[in-house]
Amino acid sequence: MVVAGAGYDGRALCYAKPGVRWFEIDHPATQADKVARIARLAMPTPHLTFVAADFANDDVGGALARAGHDRETPTLFLCEGAAVYLDLVVIVSLLRALCAAAAAGSRLAISVSTGTSSERRQRFQAVVGALGEPASTVLTAAAAAGILASTGWQELSPVTARTTASVRAGFLTIGPA
Repeated sequence: MVVAGAGYDGRALCYAKPGVRWFEIDHPATQADKVARIARLAMPTPHLTFVAADFANDDVGGALARAGHDRETPTLFLCEGAAVYLDLVVIVSLLRALCAAAAAGSRLAISVSTGTSSERRQRFQAVVGALGEPASTVLTAAAAAGILASTGWQELSPVTARTTASVRAGFLTIGPA
């Protein structure tokens, strides 16, 4: 399991299972802070590898490989709630790197932010911008599908949309082409 843009997500701690190895990739500053917090709590993490990588500047695939990710093992890649904060060129680079690290049978689940004109969307963008995390990329479902295809991923299930309290997101499940 690879969580791209893991932030302070705790799934790897909550859903630890024997035989499942987790890799969390995020910005070096975020990873350092998270690792320090987990150490202060004395939480065991033998199943979890923290991978520090700046998606805009670092070789994500290389960082995963150096951390021990086996490119021959089918993997679930999760990129949830991160793409909206990345520039489009960074999203494309990240998706290419994840695809290159994906074995046959791997899957990617990604959320993309869609729509720009609703009052809810404008409130969301104002709030996250004020927190220092401005929304950078909002896509149509068709644009997201095109980007995924151009980065080596193949859609396996149709794009669906759902509305949450703060964001309308399209969810895709795809596999390497």
